[in-house]
Amino acid sequence: MYKIFTLAAAIAVLPLSNKVSNANLVENTSWETSAYSFNLKNTVTTNPFEPEKKPAEPWSQNWQATAQENIRKSEYHFNWEEKLKSYCTPNRKNNLRFFYNEKGFSVEPRTTKISVGEFDPMARPDEIKYRTIPNWKINFNIDKKKVGKGLWKVTENKAEYITEKITVQYINNDEGMRQNFIVHAPLSKSNTLRLNFKIKSKLITRLNGNQLQFFHKKTNVLNYEDLKVWDANNKPLIAAFQKNKKGKYCIQVNTTNAVYPITIDPISTTPAAIVESNQVNANMGYYVSSAGDVNGDGYSDVIVGSPYYDNGQTDEGAAFVYHGSATGINTTASAMVESNQVDAYMGISVASAGDVNGDGYSDVIVGAFGYTNGQFSEGRAFVYHGNSSGINTTAAATWESNQVSAYLGISVASAGDVNGDGYSDVIVGAYLYDNGQTDEGRAFVYHGSATGINITAAATV
Repeated sequence: MYKIFTLAAAIAVLPLSNKVSNANLVENTSWETSAYSFNLKNTVTTNPFEPEKKPAEPWSQNWQATAQENIRKSEYHFNWEEKLKSYCTPNRKNNLRFFYNEKGFSVEPRTTKISVGEFDPMARPDEIKYRTIPNWKINFNIDKKKVGKGLWKVTENKAEYITEKITVQYINNDEGMRQNFIVHAPLSKSNTLRLNFKIKSKLITRLNGNQLQFFHKKTNVLNYEDLKVWDANNKPLIAAFQKNKKGKYCIQVNTTNAVYPITIDPISTTPAAIVESNQVNANMGYYVSSAGDVNGDGYSDVIVGSPYYDNGQTDEGAAFVYHGSATGINTTASAMVESNQVDAYMGISVASAGDVNGDGYSDVIVGAFGYTNGQFSEGRAFVYHGNSSGINTTAAATWESNQVSAYLGISVASAGDVNGDGYSDVIVGAYLYDNGQTDEGRAFVYHGSATGINITAAATV
């Protein structure tokens, strides 16, 4: 029985330009073959040869907004670059620029000059602060033997490179650039389908499980991940990324007993926001968590730990809170809290505490497992309340294990509302706590209340 394959490999990508020759590229502005229908009207006019006048559309006060939105969308359209012999699409939302040819595509940053904080359109150019991000390039090239020669079909923000064996689709929008593969017929007699591709880049490439990650030094600039494969009956199929040799990879799918068409859907994504400590060996990002909505604006916020951060004391540690917004995370920290003690390692753990005092704002909890307050490295937990402007950087509650080297605060978390009183509670770990056995460890639960966390443990395990 002849099996028909349809493979869709979805990719949202990043920046790179590649000058290639492509004499066989043909542009066709129809996305798909369209069928037209004509409505015949049995009407009589004074002059049957005079064209019927279309009723004028009512004037809309939103015409300017509509025009601006159309202009914005047109930025994502495919355009032919004659000098490069490639199609090109900028992607302003993700700060990417893509180039497409019969080999595949390349991606690079759209610009390396990024405004700091929320952009103010009313600000003068000399008032806008910028930071510079790394410039990098990645080439994703498909196996020529399996793709072959083809023709281009382009309409607005969509393009297809159609060959006898495979159709490669590209869709460029706010979410990024998505690449789909449609395989028209079996590529071999095997029940294992392999889609080969080659990566060329100066970035560090790491295959981590079912995720390809790209790093510029220590900064993650692109992920190729979320590989999902299913057949025509929505039955999930086993698939994985595999590295064949340096720079060469494949997507391998087990198609045994699968019903075709089969969809292969990996996604290439770029971070929506990047935050850094800008300090050597601060280890920012050692622990990260949602902070809930600490300022009550309807957007979730995040908290990031940096346990080796120095700001007066070596390795005192710190935690940074970043507010969410309609455009995503603001990369300027709205609040920073620190331990003010040498080797306290504050930020070794961070978490949302829920709403521990019932005021409608999310609160956060931070651990400093090396904190000393009478007992060496007993550890401390800090709870900070949220309010309309964000986190209050003065701790609303702190407590310790009161035992040498118990390391309370090695882990912290919201416990939900364990006693049903309407206030969130928290749980804190002390992994080397002694209570009959050396270093057996203990977890402590603390209840919330109208005034906040009760620092006397309600339960220990």
